[in-house]
Amino acid sequence: IDTETDDVYPIGPILEGKFKWLRGIVIGEIIYGLPCHADCILRIDTKDDTVTTIPIPYEENFENDVDSNNGVLRSKADLERYREWKYHGGAISPHDGCIY
Repeated sequence: IDTETDDVYPIGPILEGKFKWLRGIVIGEIIYGLPCHADCILRIDTKDDTVTTIPIPYEENFENDVDSNNGVLRSKADLERYREWKYHGGAISPHDGCIY
């Protein structure tokens, strides 16, 4: 939504699925979409209307142990990657400027 003209227009690629990102955190001219059902972070550059995604390194943050999920063996990284309802909010830390 262009707040000066009230024009409404799409930007970026079509990203299929429901509830992929819930809520956004604004840092400068960038909006970061927090993943809900998505397996990555959404990045919107309001300066040039580009929309990209940032991969989350699940394998670096979760052990490679295997769990049984409904009888299917999957790594903990995969279970976390495809988990629904991951994040429902976030904030910018005044100490380091990171999003938590």
